[in-house]
Amino acid sequence: MAERASSAGRLGAAASVERAGGPDGYGYVFRDSDEPGGPTYQWVDITPMGTLLPLSGDEAIRTGVPIGFSFPYYGHPFTTVNVSTNGWLSFTSTLAAANANVSLPDSRSFVPDNLVAPFWDNLNVGPSAQVYVRNDGARFIVSWLRLSRVPNGGSYTFQAILYPTGRMMFQYASLGPTLNSATIGIQNATKDIGLTAVFNAAYVHDLLAIELPSPAPPWMTISPSSATIAPGDSLQVQIPVQSNGMTDGDYLGRLEILSNDPARSLVEIPIKVHVGVANATLKLDPEHHFLNPTSGLAAVSITPPGCAPTTIVPSSLSILDGLAVAPGSVPRYASCTGIFDFARMTLLGAIDDGVSSPIELIGELRDVTWFLGRDSLRMLRPTLIRPVAPYTGGSSVSLSWTDAPGSPESRYDLWYSPDGGTTWSQVALNESTHTRTWIAPRTGTLNGYLELVSHAKADKKFVGVTFSGPSGSTRTPRTRRWRTVRIASTCE
Repeated sequence: MAERASSAGRLGAAASVERAGGPDGYGYVFRDSDEPGGPTYQWVDITPMGTLLPLSGDEAIRTGVPIGFSFPYYGHPFTTVNVSTNGWLSFTSTLAAANANVSLPDSRSFVPDNLVAPFWDNLNVGPSAQVYVRNDGARFIVSWLRLSRVPNGGSYTFQAILYPTGRMMFQYASLGPTLNSATIGIQNATKDIGLTAVFNAAYVHDLLAIELPSPAPPWMTISPSSATIAPGDSLQVQIPVQSNGMTDGDYLGRLEILSNDPARSLVEIPIKVHVGVANATLKLDPEHHFLNPTSGLAAVSITPPGCAPTTIVPSSLSILDGLAVAPGSVPRYASCTGIFDFARMTLLGAIDDGVSSPIELIGELRDVTWFLGRDSLRMLRPTLIRPVAPYTGGSSVSLSWTDAPGSPESRYDLWYSPDGGTTWSQVALNESTHTRTWIAPRTGTLNGYLELVSHAKADKKFVGVTFSGPSGSTRTPRTRRWRTVRIASTCE
């Protein structure tokens, strides 16, 4: 058994008339049907079932042509391609006038990036010429039929075939008379890595096929690369990934397992690597939900990439630059979403004031990737005004409050916690005035807190929250000074 890693690749320049060449800087090679062990020429006629592109004349391009699958090229996936009358494809470039072929790679501005050039020359789609495309369920095919060369005519019929694995095939049905004025090759997005099969030399001929297998990516290795396994036995294969020097994005690869199994001699396993922080969906719920007793926790819902919430590592979660999941809290899972609890008073007290305050959370999917989630919350805090503590248990305490500048007309909920925000009880709900007489509980405490929550009267949406005790936040430069409510116990 042998394993082989492969992926869309990075290329090094090679201008030659060799029947095989490469690898380049990323791993692409080419070989043609005249080379022993090379591909077999087999023209694919797509005119009966294909799509005729509306291309005509010289220097025309059709952009955004659907491929029908995600095609890996230089480690990045593409689902559409741009087709030029000058015998080239690009996944990003729209340089319609790019008719001056060069040896690849070439970083000059007139050279297309993410370039696939089966026969790049100054070509023309005349009255009898056509360009067809088709996805036949297994591959994507572009056929240039009977194009002429500018300025001396001729007839050129060739095609490019892209496979979901990243493999490419160029085929040439009939060409001529000029055969020493074209470029066959590819180059990457930054135009610093490329592979040239031929540039302005006599090489290509009728009934020739050129294959570019999907190469082994430089970021992936396999250990062991070959082994002998007894019937019924198994072997663990390690595939370490090295992301040093890789730009952020998705990289596609494939593990090929070749064996002497008569039923399945080749097994292909796709591999996807994300470099950088993946995006997750984040939603902070700032509300109490009238549990009995109402807890001092705020629920944060996280929908990670890949719909695998159970792989979120709770200890890795950090919101607002350092706040961790509440100790002892238990995650809940619903479909693709994980719900995690944070200390409510600490979290809400640390959010910046504003009409749309940003909230960021970072975390890890176990053995997969790190992710970043973003949300925003209106936080226009009312100001709570009350007498200086301590209060005698059972006494009446006059409370009042004012709205933050820019707040909508609101209603207010007032809550009390005797234990530093661990549990909460209702004092007033849906209060429309700005005053309230509160009866201090008879049970004495040195760790009591009041919480005032405002909701917009028009739509009942959260506006802001103020706590009556220390915020517990260590974030700088913000400091919030809350006063602890001290209540003296009474004897009856």
